[in-house]
Amino acid sequence: MFDDTIYALSSGSGICAISLIRLSGDLVKTILKVGFTKDLSKITPRMSTMAHPVYDGSIIDDVLVTYFNAPQSYTGEDVLEISCHGSPLIRSKLYLWAQHHGARLARNGEFSQRAVLNGKMSLSQAEGINDMIHARNNSGLTIAYHSAHGSVDALVQPLYEKALLIQAHLNVNIDYPEYEDIQQLSHDTLIPLVESLHQDIDHLITVSSRVMPIVRGIDTVIVGKPNVGKSSLLNALLNEDKAIVSDIAGTTRDVVEGDIMVGSLPLHLLDTAGIREGAGTIETLGIEKSRALIEKSDLVIALVAEADGITHDDQLILDLVKDHDPIIVNNKAELKSSERYINISAHHSAIEPLVQAIQQRFDTVDATMYDHTLTNTRQLSLARQANDLLTETLDQLHRSEPLDLIEINLGEIIRYLAEIMGRNYSDDLLDTIFKNFCVGK
Repeated sequence: MFDDTIYALSSGSGICAISLIRLSGDLVKTILKVGFTKDLSKITPRMSTMAHPVYDGSIIDDVLVTYFNAPQSYTGEDVLEISCHGSPLIRSKLYLWAQHHGARLARNGEFSQRAVLNGKMSLSQAEGINDMIHARNNSGLTIAYHSAHGSVDALVQPLYEKALLIQAHLNVNIDYPEYEDIQQLSHDTLIPLVESLHQDIDHLITVSSRVMPIVRGIDTVIVGKPNVGKSSLLNALLNEDKAIVSDIAGTTRDVVEGDIMVGSLPLHLLDTAGIREGAGTIETLGIEKSRALIEKSDLVIALVAEADGITHDDQLILDLVKDHDPIIVNNKAELKSSERYINISAHHSAIEPLVQAIQQRFDTVDATMYDHTLTNTRQLSLARQANDLLTETLDQLHRSEPLDLIEINLGEIIRYLAEIMGRNYSDDLLDTIFKNFCVGK
């Protein structure tokens, strides 16, 4: 499928004990034959061999080479892995050596991309491998491991087959309505079939929506009126002075971000501009950012201070977040505690009650869900699009619309499910996904 050979560093950069350089492509056999002090073209696959690569008439290093013959390799092509001493100078000479023999530097994720295109793994498995590399906690690592070993495909394949079966019955009824020995599908007989698929995908979306924030980081928005203590809370959670703390209303006019671990939970914190009526032009832009972040956040922490009295601006904020299941926190509890809300003192870093509330909110996810979830926003978005079409299809069936229209929707649903597993993709989609991979992966 590919007519060029690629190389890249597959280990860490900088000075280290050992570096690993990987090559993949048709030129690997030629390089084994002519790139070393002796012909290595007959070496046993998957067994490491001491060798000496030669460039510009000199031996570069004492290395270990391991050859993986196609298609029994990560990429499905001939692959050569070279373990050398971890010197940047040695690595740079090996790069020149690889280029001299016709290889080019790999693009980000190109080894994995070739593995997908050569049928060595599915797209969702490749995404799982990348997720393992970037896992931020034990839960994320476990989920990524399951995904790399086919858990997403195992979840989606039965849904895909169920949709195919419904479509097949529809096609037979549409194309051969005159055959009496074919089961005739009516709108009433189709409704339970479509409802069953709808429920299955809806359950998958529900589980994934609960689990995925724990993997990628729970987008957490802190909202409140000016001077209620948002920046102090952010600093207390981060344990550093990252946000500006001031008595001047409207000091925070942009979003301040930070990442923390609350127990085993990764939180991506967003401290927002204070929300109030009658704000100036610049401050109003910050407030609009806050509103947008609330809409797409996983967790909203609404801050009030009963010591200052619950004002009109406080109520405005509480009304704004009421549909987002907020955790409402009473700050400055050392001055006045609340019987309604969680009491903290951000100024004194006394925030343990809030930490416990966050853990209780997300600790409902248990390990049994880890191999029953989608793993990224691309997959979840496709599942939601499929589910939206199923909702539309059920409405069409209840209205007794023509089966031809139902069949068109089923075709789109099947396409979405196939795309989750990576069976339908464009070059642009692959380039977008794999550009976030490491160069040597």
